[in-house]
Amino acid sequence: MSSALVVGSWQLQSIPPGWDVLPGFGIRRAADGSFPSMLLMAEEPLPSQTTLDRYIANQVGAAKVLFKQPKIKGPDPASIPEAIEAQRLGISYRSADGRNVVQLQFYATDGILVGNVTFTTIEEELPNLSDTLRNILGNLRFKPSPARPPS
Repeated sequence: MSSALVVGSWQLQSIPPGWDVLPGFGIRRAADGSFPSMLLMAEEPLPSQTTLDRYIANQVGAAKVLFKQPKIKGPDPASIPEAIEAQRLGISYRSADGRNVVQLQFYATDGILVGNVTFTTIEEELPNLSDTLRNILGNLRFKPSPARPPS
């Protein structure tokens, strides 16, 4: 099956109806009158001598600096096809305009690369998007190319 969107090692097999592709980044909900929820994908080399747990701990530290009084849940084990190890993390915080923002972050590694998928929406939209998010996660793969330059 060909992928509808590839960003680095991330492959999303299908784009949900009502979502637009952000080439090279991810997808965004395009429904009129709703918060523009997003799913962004990224990856980078896993720093030498760094485990996925340590990498995520560093990300949590950054969130505590970036967001005022974030509520953090996890990390917890996650299942992402083709990843050697995967974890999920939940972060919620109040935006500058007073809305409660929710980020669901998924991390995957093959031991050399670490990938991050961040789903961002507002708390009141999350129940409306739970089926869509489940569908997206069911169609998401972390598939690093075997022909990478050595680090």
